[in-house]
Amino acid sequence: MFAVKYQNSFFLKSFISILTENNLCKQLPTLARFTHDVSSSSTESSLITYKKEKKFVSRDRTFEHATKSPYKTPGPRRYGHYIEYMTDGVLPRHERPVRSLPPYRPSDSWSTKKALFGQNDYIDILGDGTVHPADLLTGPRWLIAFKADERLRLLRQMEWEGNRLKLFYPSEYNRIQKRIRYLTKIYNFKRKSRSADGDMSL
Repeated sequence: MFAVKYQNSFFLKSFISILTENNLCKQLPTLARFTHDVSSSSTESSLITYKKEKKFVSRDRTFEHATKSPYKTPGPRRYGHYIEYMTDGVLPRHERPVRSLPPYRPSDSWSTKKALFGQNDYIDILGDGTVHPADLLTGPRWLIAFKADERLRLLRQMEWEGNRLKLFYPSEYNRIQKRIRYLTKIYNFKRKSRSADGDMSL
């Protein structure tokens, strides 16, 4: 057990203040073991504090004193570029009126012009009605008045012109046969809905 009596209280107080700042008082015995005279003068009891020296910061932002860089100084940026649009704030509106959509006016679907449109287009063109419109169509005999999907249309063509195509146009005959085989596979196995193919059988 230490029982050291310091005659100089100023030294003890300075030592304790240093230990308190560094959080080292826990490693020392209790402060009751250190006895000192309190009857020291007020000048000795006052502690001397020290301030950390601040680094000198120059307020000169011109950098004229600095050494010039040996590299080439960059030239003007975006030289020759002129901004053609306004960069200022919103200006007050001018005297011209604001353009907007015209008021909605529903059209008359049964006006005289629309109701009688094309009423005289078919007068005396087809005769008195004794001739059927299908008789006036021009085209292959197997295609006139026929309505079905592509596969049935090609099968009907081969029934009418298969032998002639095989004899005089074998390349066209092979192309049509290949197309029929492909459509048969698609229609029977790989399609999801018949309405998408336009399946319109007789």
